[in-house]
Amino acid sequence: MKLLLPYLRSRRRVLIFAALCALIFSVSFLRLVFFPVLTWAILRLLPISNPLVVGVTLIIMAMPSPAISAILAESYHSDKEFASRSVFLSSLLCLISIPLISLLL
Repeated sequence: MKLLLPYLRSRRRVLIFAALCALIFSVSFLRLVFFPVLTWAILRLLPISNPLVVGVTLIIMAMPSPAISAILAESYHSDKEFASRSVFLSSLLCLISIPLISLLL
């Protein structure tokens, strides 16, 4: 039994890490793709004559999570590692999502 404990602990860490990555990916998808597309659909229904307003709003909606969330997580003794990973991943994924969202314009 003592020989299995380190294996089970490392296996549990891998499962927890995979669950956190799945959560980060799903939240990043919502933040970077779903909400900008939803905003675009709503703005198309509104009588906005200036296309610059629509463009700026969409680009702002497609921006990644702000780095202040990791700073606030550290100052309030929360899960700073999760916040840092979320900021990193959303910043990395915005390199793909912002050009795709700009195609809607």
